[in-house]
Amino acid sequence: MNQLVERASRIFCESTLSTHYATLVCGKADKSGAVEICNAGHLPPLLLRGGDATLIDATGLPVGIFCNEQFTSERFRMESGDTLFLFTDGLSESRDHSGEEYTAERLRRLLCQHHTLLPGALISECLRDVTDFRAGVPKHDDLTVMALRRAG
Repeated sequence: MNQLVERASRIFCESTLSTHYATLVCGKADKSGAVEICNAGHLPPLLLRGGDATLIDATGLPVGIFCNEQFTSERFRMESGDTLFLFTDGLSESRDHSGEEYTAERLRRLLCQHHTLLPGALISECLRDVTDFRAGVPKHDDLTVMALRRAG
């Protein structure tokens, strides 16, 4: 997987302006719950286990920063009922009328509070909360979320 991200970074670096870069998360999981994630400068996914949320930190710089960047992966095991939650900064950096940001910490607290929800319901609760927080302030960035849960 690291080689795929390294190749993507090299192609991006060689085909765009030096001021352009992108973040990405690439991962794979197997039936045993083993997960491997390569995070190229993206916001850390959150692993929900019980009422706790653990950050899965970035393992490299964004793609396109350096043409020969090397990437590593983070490996962990998801237990039955664990949820992996990924999101873009369009969520955490959403603003209300006073200019306050939603923040990744607010998201973390919300996810911990609703950790028993299935992925679709968890995403709906998250989107409802950020929409209520914005209270009519238009989105200023794309907003993407994804939740994966290990069945048990």
